[in-house]
Amino acid sequence: MQVSLLPSCRYCEQNAAIGSDMREGNAKILRTGALAVAGAVSLILFSMLQKKIMGVEITFTPRALVVPIFFGGSSGLLIGIWQERLRTAMRLLAASEERYRTVTDFASDFTFLMTPDKTLRYVSPSAQRVTGYDASEFAANPGLFDTIMHPEDAGIWQEHRKHHNEHGDFKEIHARIVAKNGEIRWIKHVCRPVVNEQGEYLGTRGSYSDISDIIRAQQEIVALNQTLEAKVAERTASLEEATYELTVLNENLQAQRNALERANQELEAFSYSVSHDLRAPLRHINSYSNLLVDNFASLSEEGQAYVQRICRATHRMEGLIDALLQFSRVARAQIVAEEVDLSGLAQTALSMLSESDPERSVSIRIAEGLRARGDRRLLEIVLQNLLGNAWKYTVKREDALIAFDRTQIDGRSWFLVRDNGTGFDMKYAEKLFQPFQRLHGQEYDGTGIGLATVKRIIERHGGEIRAEGRIDAGASFFFHLGNN
Repeated sequence: MQVSLLPSCRYCEQNAAIGSDMREGNAKILRTGALAVAGAVSLILFSMLQKKIMGVEITFTPRALVVPIFFGGSSGLLIGIWQERLRTAMRLLAASEERYRTVTDFASDFTFLMTPDKTLRYVSPSAQRVTGYDASEFAANPGLFDTIMHPEDAGIWQEHRKHHNEHGDFKEIHARIVAKNGEIRWIKHVCRPVVNEQGEYLGTRGSYSDISDIIRAQQEIVALNQTLEAKVAERTASLEEATYELTVLNENLQAQRNALERANQELEAFSYSVSHDLRAPLRHINSYSNLLVDNFASLSEEGQAYVQRICRATHRMEGLIDALLQFSRVARAQIVAEEVDLSGLAQTALSMLSESDPERSVSIRIAEGLRARGDRRLLEIVLQNLLGNAWKYTVKREDALIAFDRTQIDGRSWFLVRDNGTGFDMKYAEKLFQPFQRLHGQEYDGTGIGLATVKRIIERHGGEIRAEGRIDAGASFFFHLGNN
């Protein structure tokens, strides 16, 4: 009996074919999975490299990993990368637009974007702050840009509008607008063309800045400059006038100086003449009076008394002439400033007075180191007169005191000549320094010129003199020599 094996072989062949197909399918699945994994890993590595080099981060979604699996291989990888880069670019663009809107919405300048057909794509909220009209009013009526222009500046604006195209020469302009409330404001307008990457003209981007405060400040500066120029011109004219007047005054002063010099010369000649012409008769009177006394012994006592009175009068007249000459000379004498030892001058003056009257007992106190800057000859006359008066008016005091010192009055240093003699009534203090004014009778010798001479010398040194006294309680004379 023969057994047929054919059916069994066919079955075996079918099983072998099925196994082979299954092995190929499994291999294909493994390759696809490997390619998907490789694509996903490559995509991740590419995103990391792009972030490091370009600074752009790609965020993957599960859908991004499906593309490489579905398409497989490099084509799937490229499609996935392209999709994710597109999504990232869209996100970045949206974020950029949001940032731009945030900046423009909150900026103080009024900005807008106008298309070539004069349609407003965007108007910032600052439009209301700058013009008084809100953004919706401009969006609804783009012609409002022309309406708000000040009539006197409308020509500037229209000339500028002619260049609103891709070939326009955009220049900054300053013009006035009439705000919604009627207020006139100054604005600075700037605009630029907007083009895409292909250079196509997309419209015009412009801005309005309120520069009213700046213009007002500039106008104030101009007004201030004009005022300053006017004041400078006025001051210049005043200065020129003052210069002319000063020139005239100088000429008059020079003329007066010349006249004064001539007067001084005449006064000097007169003084010499008076001194010579008056002294000669006085000498004759005195000589004849002495001859009467010497040659006429039979002259009665009364006659001799008259002759003695004549002699005393001639001596007094000679003293008065000397005092007048000295008074006139100190007014004209040139001051030769030097350091002067006032203590030494006072000591010398009092020594001479003591020698002239040695029987008197006077307590003398002279402070040491009193110095001043001035004319030595004139200051010597000052101390001789002041100390001479102190010596004269203490003659009736047994405890006579004469002092020369320094004191402080109102922060200034004053020299002081003080005595405890006859004194004077303060209500006559002003008369002390006037020529020929005497507060005491004939009991004290004097010409009435001494203190007037002292005052003139002190004043010529830029100083001041004053007196204090009480009757029978002495007198004090204070003086300073200005800033010397």
